[in-house]
Amino acid sequence: MTIRQWQLMLAAGVAGLALSPGTGNAQDWAQIRTGAVNTVFFRVAVPVASFREMRFLEAVDRIAPLRVPNIEASSTQKTGGGIAKPLAPGLSSKEINVVKGALRNRKIVAYSIPSIPSDEAAARELFEFAKALNVETIISEPAAGALPLIDRLAAEFNIRVALVHPDPKALRKMLDGRGDKIGAYADFAGAAALQDRLFAVRLTGARAADWKDLFLALYRQKVRSAIYTFEPTASGEALTDLSAKLQAYETALTPVMSEYVSELGRSAAIRTVDAQTRLTVEQKAEAKQKMDAAIPAHPQAKPRKARKLLVIDLQVGYPGHPSIPYANYVLEQYGKRTGAWEATFSNDLANFQYAKLRQYDAIFLNNTVGMLFADPEVRSSIVRFLQEGGGLAGYHASTHASIDWPEFTEIIGASSGAHREATERVTVKLDDPASAINAAFGGQAFESIDEHFRWSNYSRQRVHVLLSIDVPKTDLNQGRGCDICTRADGDYAISWIRGYGKGRVFYSSLGHAPTALMDNVLVRHFMAGVQFALGDLDADTAPGNRPAGQ
Repeated sequence: MTIRQWQLMLAAGVAGLALSPGTGNAQDWAQIRTGAVNTVFFRVAVPVASFREMRFLEAVDRIAPLRVPNIEASSTQKTGGGIAKPLAPGLSSKEINVVKGALRNRKIVAYSIPSIPSDEAAARELFEFAKALNVETIISEPAAGALPLIDRLAAEFNIRVALVHPDPKALRKMLDGRGDKIGAYADFAGAAALQDRLFAVRLTGARAADWKDLFLALYRQKVRSAIYTFEPTASGEALTDLSAKLQAYETALTPVMSEYVSELGRSAAIRTVDAQTRLTVEQKAEAKQKMDAAIPAHPQAKPRKARKLLVIDLQVGYPGHPSIPYANYVLEQYGKRTGAWEATFSNDLANFQYAKLRQYDAIFLNNTVGMLFADPEVRSSIVRFLQEGGGLAGYHASTHASIDWPEFTEIIGASSGAHREATERVTVKLDDPASAINAAFGGQAFESIDEHFRWSNYSRQRVHVLLSIDVPKTDLNQGRGCDICTRADGDYAISWIRGYGKGRVFYSSLGHAPTALMDNVLVRHFMAGVQFALGDLDADTAPGNRPAGQ
């Protein structure tokens, strides 16, 4: 989903998590290749001409398993789909519509053609063709003397042109004084010299280890508009070859994402109720009064020792949920009022280096979303922290954090999560009425109006379920459609716990809206989960417990 789409959603009052166009049921941040687009502004395109034995439209279908929405097309490839002509100027409007229909959610971000002609009529025909197909960048060599014409047409049609030249430094000089729609194409060796004029990079003749250094250099140069693509494969196994190259691209881009998230964490302030600009002074005071009334005077369990809780609310590539500052307030005030813990609020990922992390008893993920833990060292620190007895607690969107990291899915118990309306009304049953974490409910089922997630990869064989949707008493088809919200087993967990090594994990999907932090019963449930994660509240973590009533 684009930043503009997020803005439109927020303007409409919707703060849910959407699926990524053209990538099945995975969010953009499920892979670096897609998550990097709106964060570090790296985009990769698949060269469809890699499928030399196929026509363009056949090859477009063939690359679907790669889950890359951006493609590079070539004028040398036959169109297909009943069209015998090459994918080049000369296609009729009807034939162009056939191509556009076949692309669906994919986009031709780069279009390679051997040469842009110096004849204006022929050059204009090329730009008109590219515009009709919504091409973003044309990659080509200019004909002799054609540079002024290309500059003018690129500005007129609002299409970028990445020029091919054997000498990057000479090309950079040629571009001086030209408009911002004309730039450079370079291979791996020449890319760094072109800086802000770099529009397209062909990753050839290098290993992922070499790409890493290039990517870091370009990121630090603030090159933000380049398209990265690969040399079309010469092998007969194009899909296998491209898949391997994409994985190498992800590996090479990991240090860039790690550096970006670290920089973001150091600069992103923890969200507070007082900083909410949409609220009046009176509304802030009223919200605090309601939360204060919901916070009990005493902890559910007496701390076994002084506890330290690390709270992070960092969002990576997502604006964040409205309940975040309210959860921060409750966590801080609960700790102060009850003495259950001392909370440290920080988005600095330096806290997740093991030497610092080991000073805490548990981590709280406050509605976190995106590629939060991109740094391999941070990942290993979290795993070690939990295996050695630390705790992790999170609520609502925290299953949408680091979904590109399989071990984190194992830790928290599920990843991603689809939903219907943010005001879905469900009946919640207690799957473990005896659990101390469920004590606030008094053994009684209750009604919840919230944004209730469904996971395809959640399993009772991994977690001990505390709460779940009472399916016979709930309409599961409320509001907007959701074709991936239905599980064949009808098992929709809401809160759960699990052991991980010597550590403890608590998660609840409740809490989309701030009102959850103003409800005494829900606050007690959440805080009991935190005390469990800290090691002060004992609870059965045996996985596989059957749904209540079975």
